Amino acid sequence: MNSFISPLDHRIGLGRQGEDAALQYLKSQGMTLIVRNWRCRLGELDLVMWDGTEIVFVEVKTRFATPQARKYLFDTIDHRKQRKLRCLVEVFLRSLKSRAHPQHRLDVVGVLFDRKAREPVEVLHLRAAV
Repeated sequence: MNSFISPLDHRIGLGRQGEDAALQYLKSQGMTLIVRNWRCRLGELDLVMWDGTEIVFVEVKTRFATPQARKYLFDTIDHRKQRKLRCLVEVFLRSLKSRAHPQHRLDVVGVLFDRKAREPVEVLHLRAAV
């Protein structure tokens, strides 16, 4: 079996590991998973969680830990990305059977990985970030 992983495959793997770490962290904070990687024609929501009676839509950003990575971890969530996330949330809420939509918020979780150990070294959680 070939152990070579292309840079793209590696990045996808790192993103999945970041989602795993974010999910574990959020569960440790008392949240419960509703769905992971929910997709529609507009895109994908990484994690959808319950936090008490509130639905939390979570965008996960994963990077290797460097001094610059921590500083710029959330910069990719610009106005365009925020607008897309809000649209995805709307579509998800419309897909619910209930007409009454529960309280909700959009969080961002950043996960920094040690490049050598391939383990998360820091999880940063921004509540109601978008």
